[in-house]
Amino acid sequence: TAEHGSQRAYVLNVTRLASDSNNDLEDITVKEGDLSPKFNPDTLEYTVNVPARTNKLTIDTKTKNKDSKVEIIGNKNLKEGHNTVLIKVTDKDGFSKYYSIDAVKAKSNTLWTILLISGIAACLLSLLILLIVIIILLTRKKDKEEEKPVQPIIEVKPEFNFGSKNKSDDDTVYGNLNQDSDIIGEDVPYRVRGKKKPKAIEAQYEEIEDMMPNDPYDETVTKREIIDAIKEAGKTKDPSKLKMLLKQDEINQKKKEIKKQEEELKQIKDSQDREEEFEDWR
Repeated sequence: TAEHGSQRAYVLNVTRLASDSNNDLEDITVKEGDLSPKFNPDTLEYTVNVPARTNKLTIDTKTKNKDSKVEIIGNKNLKEGHNTVLIKVTDKDGFSKYYSIDAVKAKSNTLWTILLISGIAACLLSLLILLIVIIILLTRKKDKEEEKPVQPIIEVKPEFNFGSKNKSDDDTVYGNLNQDSDIIGEDVPYRVRGKKKPKAIEAQYEEIEDMMPNDPYDETVTKREIIDAIKEAGKTKDPSKLKMLLKQDEINQKKKEIKKQEEELKQIKDSQDREEEFEDWR
């Protein structure tokens, strides 16, 4: 009835069948999660929590009436948060019943995943850089230790030992000898274990020494030889033997210098080889 009094009638025709509707479900299962509350044919509304990667529910249904048909509505492209998925059950007489599932999709953690992966990658890169730095420092330290000058040691060859007849530590000369040094004229006492050598033994020693020729092929110069040569030069005023020994020591030092240079070149080559191996590994 309108305000001005006109009327219009709507007629609803209802047909009542003799049989009741049979559109209940016997069970609903969702693969991505558990329904809440537990399924009951008379309960029409449910909730299920699903992971953020879920775009569609995998729903299995079982009808009480084998002739009933099931249609799932709204089960595509699920968004974050709440999504309503309807299950429409229609029996053979056309009666329909709706079960509702509220699919709660978790928020995407893509940003956190990216940050986590980036953090792990940064940590690994930092550890790799630290390891490289440690290797470089250790290599340089080792090279520096190898480059440290070694005090030259001239060892005695007993078969060519002119001056020294004992086997004490005095048989080795340390350091360089200068040929331009002044000749010591005074007698230098010969000591063995803190005691002076008896004159008789010293005379025999000098006699035997005079009989021994200077071996120009001897590659070692001992402290005892230098001392004896100084004594001889002081007595005879002939420094030729002392000069010969000093010349031999100079040659020895040059040999050691050449050997040292060869070792340094070898160390540089080894270092380059290690760097090339490291570059290949990296």
